[in-house]
Amino acid sequence: MRNRLFLRCVIAWLVAEVSPAVCLLDDYSVKAEYDRSTAVVIAKVVSERVIPDGPDPDSLGGTLYGIAVKESIRGRLHGVAEVFSENSTGRFPMLKGKSYLLFLYSENGRLSADSCGNSGLVSRKKQALAIVRELHRAAPEA
Repeated sequence: MRNRLFLRCVIAWLVAEVSPAVCLLDDYSVKAEYDRSTAVVIAKVVSERVIPDGPDPDSLGGTLYGIAVKESIRGRLHGVAEVFSENSTGRFPMLKGKSYLLFLYSENGRLSADSCGNSGLVSRKKQALAIVRELHRAAPEA
């Protein structure tokens, strides 16, 4: 009986720790995400604004983050930009004041980061950052 209770607790913990995001792409390697990104940047979150759900059921609200680009590794994103994180299982939440490595794509005229990808706190993405810098050096943009 005790073992079953322990096993249930472990399973519940594991399920809670697994990301609920639905990942639709086959390849989430750093190179694949770098290649398909509109921009890859290191940026600090400077603001956030909640966007409510729209009247249309397909119009999801979310959070619009203002980011200050510290370094543009791919693309031409500089200065301050906005990144949208919708209220869905694909949500990519960020914390104001923290710096992130962001692999950004454009959808419906908004920049977003894929929660299944390699975006994350710079302090936790040292290896991904080293790879993107090497990719950029190997094939710099014109």
